Amino acid sequence: MNATILRRPLKKNRTSLLLDISVNGKRKQKTLKLYLFTKPKTQEEKDQNKIIWRKAELIKFRTLNNLHDSAHQITQVSKNNILLLDYFNGLVTLKKQSKSSMIWHSAVEILKDYIGDKPKLLRKVTESDIEDIKKYFLTIYVKKNDKALSVSSAATYFSKIKAGFNIAFKEKLIAYKIAENVKSLPK
Repeated sequence: MNATILRRPLKKNRTSLLLDISVNGKRKQKTLKLYLFTKPKTQEEKDQNKIIWRKAELIKFRTLNNLHDSAHQITQVSKNNILLLDYFNGLVTLKKQSKSSMIWHSAVEILKDYIGDKPKLLRKVTESDIEDIKKYFLTIYVKKNDKALSVSSAATYFSKIKAGFNIAFKEKLIAYKIAENVKSLPK
């Protein structure tokens, strides 16, 4: 699930803004009925472009939230059958627009490596499983250059995994805060 603001040049120094929405591999474009000056000549036109762009960003943000909410409603129906890795992949998709998106992505890639071919349901994860994940991040995982993660990197990535479990609790996908009693790694 993704949304991108596109620009379509028009006549008379105007540019139309569109929202390109992609959900499950299907794309559609929606006109925002917002227009920028293609080549702003005055400070007033530049300022107006900034305001219009912020409006477009707000529409994009609301669209992504609505898409997430509708996906969440579908998830609620089958929340007992959510696989751990599917849930975390969904979080990575949601976090794509955040500053920490690469950290989330890397943390989930390591989690994928940990899980391997033994899928586990999100609701079946225990504190012991989270401790094992922590241990994996800190001592077992080896990067492509055959070096272990630094303690700082392991701590950062593991903090995203704990945060993911906290989000799952807030979304009522798990019964209690299973990550709460697992100590974070020292940075």
